[in-house]
Amino acid sequence: MKSAKELERLILEEWPKLKERAERERSPQKLIAVLEEIEDLLFHLEMRIAVQGHSPGPAEDGDSGQESRRDSFSSCDPEIESE
Repeated sequence: MKSAKELERLILEEWPKLKERAERERSPQKLIAVLEEIEDLLFHLEMRIAVQGHSPGPAEDGDSGQESRRDSFSSCDPEIESE
């Protein structure tokens, strides 16, 4: 439940702040820094959602669960697919 509240906080509080900063920013260097923060936020959200959506069953061990999460991330990111 705690991670769900943290996820909600990230979406409802952090995202609007970063979006507003990016929209106001005029300096290219500062805009790049804000975009990097947005990228970090999106990565954290993706990781939290993936962890919440995956609970290993009795037949799965920790390694196979880790592999399936890693595969799902690579299929969502076009940069990873092209590598």
